[in-house]
Amino acid sequence: MIDIVVGLGWGDEGKGATVDALVAARGVGNTLRFNGGHQAAHNVVADGVHHTFSTFGSGCLAGAASWIGPRCTIDPLAAVNEQRALSRALAGGGWDGRSGAPDSRACPPAPPDSGTGRLDPPGTPGSPDRRRPTPPPAPRVRVHRDALVTTPLHVIVNRARESARGPERHGSTGTGFGETIAYAHRGFAPLRAGDMGDPDLIADHLARYAERSDLIESVDADWLTRMAQDLRSCFARVYDVVTDEELLDMIATGDVVMEGAQGLMLDQDLGTHPHTTWSRTTPAWAVELCERAGVGRRVRVVGAMRTYATRHGRGPLPHEADLGVVEAHNTTSRWAGEFRTAPWDAEVLRYALDRVRPDVIALSHLDVFDDVLMSAPGETVGLPPVLIFAHGPDRRDRTLAG
Repeated sequence: MIDIVVGLGWGDEGKGATVDALVAARGVGNTLRFNGGHQAAHNVVADGVHHTFSTFGSGCLAGAASWIGPRCTIDPLAAVNEQRALSRALAGGGWDGRSGAPDSRACPPAPPDSGTGRLDPPGTPGSPDRRRPTPPPAPRVRVHRDALVTTPLHVIVNRARESARGPERHGSTGTGFGETIAYAHRGFAPLRAGDMGDPDLIADHLARYAERSDLIESVDADWLTRMAQDLRSCFARVYDVVTDEELLDMIATGDVVMEGAQGLMLDQDLGTHPHTTWSRTTPAWAVELCERAGVGRRVRVVGAMRTYATRHGRGPLPHEADLGVVEAHNTTSRWAGEFRTAPWDAEVLRYALDRVRPDVIALSHLDVFDDVLMSAPGETVGLPPVLIFAHGPDRRDRTLAG
């Protein structure tokens, strides 16, 4: 059985924690991000260890390897920062909730300069036969060669464009995600993961992007050369490029949880424009990969949702209200905007269920409200069976039915 985890709202539905719970419970070896990209912020808490996943798959704390599909974006510079933070989290005790030992699939050998710790040799004075555990090597990511690459120039343009909108801002994470995809949509050849071994190609892409942008006036050629070198170096520290065949072979084993980003109400076609994302947030792209791998009949869609609705930043949120909820990992930020809450609108929830068609539900924040909070008292929406009940942020607060 392959689980495809999809958000039913506007993001922040607990997708990352759901992936972590499924990986830990089933002993799954791989997670695959199939839409979205590095703009994601999937919070996972496992035995008190917290990490916000953007580049890596949310099953990493439970020992699963991270894969990124062909329709996603990556940011090599941001990925190195996350790799460092994740390495600290893994070394802190949350790096394998199943066995307490590192999984070689999730943590391939680290680059030579990353450091992997040491063992005290036998016979060390004071502890003759005791060894210090070696911290796990820096985790890596297997990325499809067609995944789009975000550069600092995309980030600059993204933030300039969103700032220029003033009170008419669309809502943005400020990470360059949308600009990366928009460039390809305009018919220009984008920079892809498979290009990252060629420094000249990277530098040429940066120069052409700067020349074509309406928000970059001029750039120094030496600066672009250094940027290209930094991008190539950071990419090599985090990513291993895989082919279509390698990705499909992994899916064909069925040893994977597929991780969606954002939520149905932000879908590029089904959301409320212009407050949407440059991505399909339904299970469609994941199902397509499963069918190509020959395992389309072994798919289960898991719809992630809270007991109440949330949204970050601009855009409609029916029945918005201050529910008195304190969010440790969701606060107001400059780019993502204000964290907003509301009871669920029945029509909105039915709309999401009809388009995602989840087989089961992962219901979180049952410690905040003991049932789904609806805008009209007594109103109900026919939900599929609940697979995961979450009464808190930690993995140990999650219960799998059956």
